[in-house]
Amino acid sequence: MASEITIDRLFDDKRFPAELNWVFVVLYFPLGLMLTVIRFFIGIHVYTIACFLPKVSLIRCFVLRVMCGVLGLIVVQHDLNRESSGSPVLVSNYTTPFDHVAVELVRPNVMPSVWDLPNILIWLLGYRDMGAKHGRETLIQNASRHCRESSVPLLAFPEGATTNGKIGLLKFSVWPFSLDQPVQPVTIRINRPLIGVTSSVTNSKWWNDLFWFLFVPFSVFHIRYLPVMTQNEDETPQEFAKRVQVAMADSLGIVPTAFTSIDKLEYIKRQLFEQQSSSGHTGHRSTGQSAAVSQPSEFDLMINQVKIVLPHVPVDVIRKDLGMYGISWHPLPCA
Repeated sequence: MASEITIDRLFDDKRFPAELNWVFVVLYFPLGLMLTVIRFFIGIHVYTIACFLPKVSLIRCFVLRVMCGVLGLIVVQHDLNRESSGSPVLVSNYTTPFDHVAVELVRPNVMPSVWDLPNILIWLLGYRDMGAKHGRETLIQNASRHCRESSVPLLAFPEGATTNGKIGLLKFSVWPFSLDQPVQPVTIRINRPLIGVTSSVTNSKWWNDLFWFLFVPFSVFHIRYLPVMTQNEDETPQEFAKRVQVAMADSLGIVPTAFTSIDKLEYIKRQLFEQQSSSGHTGHRSTGQSAAVSQPSEFDLMINQVKIVLPHVPVDVIRKDLGMYGISWHPLPCA
């Protein structure tokens, strides 16, 4: 039952599960480091190809899929008979920061940026700025215009934050279901044969996840297509989103929950607060104004940590919410 699930079960806190074969990991470690370095430079070439070849080019799809296979990213598709090339909106569950790469390899798409990121980073990551910074209505208008004018589908992760994909789905955001367009749900499962290192953990930075993607022999993304779903005449966008969430959860064998990405933010803040409390006075910095000036405050470090995990949440909101937990912010003194 969804009501019996606590939010901590939706996320993994440990990179290395208890059943991990450490003997094999130790023996594999030198090879893994060598693969990481080689794959990093190959990845630069993959990124260059992705930037210059047309998005809907068959050559681009073939070359990228082969080269990503070399990088250790394998995509397996299921229920291809349900795939609809005419569906303008794709929605997926969210398990790792690289889910959109896996979907892009088999179904070229445009991913609207709903994160509070600099424009240059949005371009580098291949996202499309559709005005999310100006509010949901602007995002919906621009996304609807794209659906009408382009044959390239939109990709959305309505959960808004990653989960482990094993227990339940976060509550879906409504905006992808407010476009008056048919929706193609797809589900993603990831597994790592040989070395079962967790793909993404709470408080993990994206470059840490990238390192382990390059380090392990390979990661297999299982993408399953569900039947295209349309909004009923007497159905609100909220009800439509809930219906899609239930269908995707049933396909994954997990449950739809009422937890949201904001609840994950609260969970991360509680973890950070508990870590700060447990460290007590042992983590105090040395006295002296020079030390205070030369190093960032613990509060700033905590803000950055939350921002990395949930980049769509503005810094001001994080700072305010951390203050609600009794974590005070003291600006560094001027030199």
